[in-house]
This record gives sequence, structure tokens and C-alpha cells, in this order.
Amino acid sequence: MYASDNKGHYPQEPALLLRGNYLKVVPSCPAAGKNTYSETYFVQSKPDDFTFYCKGENHRKAFSSYAGPNENFPQYNAVRGLVDHP
Repeated sequence: MYASDNKGHYPQEPALLLRGNYLKVVPSCPAAGKNTYSETYFVQSKPDDFTFYCKGENHRKAFSSYAGPNENFPQYNAVRGLVDHP
């Protein structure tokens, strides 16, 4: 909705979503027990894109069958949507 109202551009920081009634609060990660998303939110333009993720290994149990590194997941970006596994 923010991008639709702003000529296709994403907000430069999640806090801007609070001003336009897009969000009531910036969400917290239930596994981490805090907001891990604001510090990992990245925006670029040309083309417009954004990515954010849960910083750390807060979801280790969800990836227990995966042998590689499992930090900084789940992720979400404008192109791929939810990226829930390394």
C-alpha cells in the first residue's frame, strides 16, 4: 500500500509505515522477543526493492534438519516474498 501511494517507492525505513496508518506498530519477532526487523531493513531503487530479515539464529529449531548456517532467516523481499530457509 505504501508503494502504491508513493509512486512505486518503498519507505526508506520501517518507521515511516507508522505515519501513514500502514502499520500500527513495527512487528516484533516472537522467537527473538524483540524487533529484529528494523535494523535489517534495506531499500534500493532502480529497480525499487526491499529486504528484511530476523537477525540472528532465533529460528534455529525451524531449520534443525538443515546442515548449513541458519542465521538471519526467515527473510522477506519484494521480489521473492518469504524466504524461509537458507
